[in-house]
Amino acid sequence: MVDAGIQPWLFEIEPYEGESLSHYLGRFRRRNHLTAGGLGTMAGIGAVVARWEKFHLNPYPTQAQFEALGKVLGLSRERLWAMLRDIVKSGVRQEIKRRPAVGLTRCCHRP
Repeated sequence: MVDAGIQPWLFEIEPYEGESLSHYLGRFRRRNHLTAGGLGTMAGIGAVVARWEKFHLNPYPTQAQFEALGKVLGLSRERLWAMLRDIVKSGVRQEIKRRPAVGLTRCCHRP
């Protein structure tokens, strides 16, 4: 395969207010037709994105991983930490509240 120097472009997705990191990563991947491994490869952090989407945070994400992921997603590291902190505060193993799409303008996981 010949490298033509073409960089891939991605649709930027804004996180909803109070949206969990897991839900945001899933929305971003679906909008850009990426796998979890593909997103991790683009960020240079490997397949940990799939574990984060399932709230498997052992080992806990590092600042360097969030910095790399933030560059791909177009979000600051602090914004990603805030989305993760909300989940950790509420308890990772608690059941996620599912909001029915009927009557809502934004349906997303919230702690």
